[in-house]
Amino acid sequence: RQKAAEAEKQRLAEIERQKAAEAEKQRLAELERQKAEAEKQRLAELERQKAAEAERQRQAELERQRAAEAERARQAELERQRAEAERRERLAKLEEERARIREEAERQRAEAERRERLAKLEEERARIREVAARAAAARAAEEALKLKFQAYYDNAHRTISGFWIVPEWVRRRDVEVRVSLTVARDGRILATAIEKRSGFADLDESVIRAVEKARQAGLPPLPPEYTEDTLEFGLIFNPSTS
Repeated sequence: RQKAAEAEKQRLAEIERQKAAEAEKQRLAELERQKAEAEKQRLAELERQKAAEAERQRQAELERQRAAEAERARQAELERQRAEAERRERLAKLEEERARIREEAERQRAEAERRERLAKLEEERARIREVAARAAAARAAEEALKLKFQAYYDNAHRTISGFWIVPEWVRRRDVEVRVSLTVARDGRILATAIEKRSGFADLDESVIRAVEKARQAGLPPLPPEYTEDTLEFGLIFNPSTS
């Protein structure tokens, strides 16, 4: 029984030793893993630092290139400005010369225009004098023709009035009858119409009868200066002035 107990004790001790060995093995494995992870992180950090340094150098190179490009652009702009200033100066001188030429040409043109205006003004004055003379002659002829027509109207009025028998009861009334006549060149009355009635039928009829008698007798021929075939005009008959 003691042997069995001893054997059991040894078995348990072996089990305990194996557990301890396994735990130590796991501990060592964990340490190895942690060491490998730390190395991996160290290498990754080194790689990150290398990449950061490479990026810094790249950015520095880009900045240098940009600065060089900016300097070239600045120098090019200065050159462009200098060339532009020279071009503007040449253009200004050229424009001054052109302005002088234009001014001289304008002066000569203005002088030519002044002379032309004076010539035209003199022509216009002569034309105005001629037109005024013609207008005066035309007005004189028109006035003469008006007088002739007025004389014709008066003559026609007297001719018709010679046939007008005014009713006694309206002789002193200030009323009027307006008649329109269309007369041929030879004095024939072609058409008549009452344009305005007096308001008294007897008076209107007396004027119509007088016009009809004048139509039968005929009026004097139209003035020879009148070139139309017929003449239309109006006459007023007032018993208070007949």
